[in-house]
Amino acid sequence: MLYAALAIAAAITALLPFSAALKRRFLANHQLAPPSVASWIAIGLLPKMYGGKHEFWMSAEPLTEFMRADLRRAPFEVAHFWVNHSLGRAIRLDDARASAGSVGGITYVRIESSYGDEALTTIYRVHPADGRVVVRALP
Repeated sequence: MLYAALAIAAAITALLPFSAALKRRFLANHQLAPPSVASWIAIGLLPKMYGGKHEFWMSAEPLTEFMRADLRRAPFEVAHFWVNHSLGRAIRLDDARASAGSVGGITYVRIESSYGDEALTTIYRVHPADGRVVVRALP
């Protein structure tokens, strides 16, 4: 049984660069947007996508394409990071939580991931409420 599970994991990992559907599934998993809990668990056990490109922005207002092209254009402070993997968790890290909570208002988090010819962008609205941080994906 263990060998069968390892063989399946190896096959999925080997097929990843060639399958658009698998790439999209992995990107969604990294951005806290899996299609199901079972999928999130299964994909979470597989090796991470170190070959992907993952960027993370955090700001007091949503970023426009114009501002993202040169962050000095933004009339507000913008935190920008390159993240190795599991970047969706970055908005739950202590520093990001403290920053979002200290603003006392709404913080916007933009996450962009790409792997090969597939890309995914998710924008989250983050705000403190009742001693916790509420994270909601925007449409």
